[in-house]
Amino acid sequence: MDPITWLILTAVAQLVIDVVIRLLHLAFATLTDWFVDKQAQLATDPNALAVTVAQSLRSGDFNIVQGIFDQRAGTFVGRPRRVRANSADRRVVQAHTGRPVTVWT
Repeated sequence: MDPITWLILTAVAQLVIDVVIRLLHLAFATLTDWFVDKQAQLATDPNALAVTVAQSLRSGDFNIVQGIFDQRAGTFVGRPRRVRANSADRRVVQAHTGRPVTVWT
């Protein structure tokens, strides 16, 4: 596992996230719209990465943790959000196939 993926997974494991967004279907636009709102932060900090971390649940649902990850500090900037959904858009599934962490550019 590459070092950035390891850092991101470690940061997610250490988070306590209060807000959970519950969706029946996670659309690609739901993820991209949130990152667009954070665009100024991503554009001004070369260490900032737009990431999602996927976790399958026994129920068949899955969680996506979405946030801005600071590579230098090894932590999330601000408060990431967690989205729980029953299904996801094909592009979201493809982005996480075979890897829990996806960096969005």
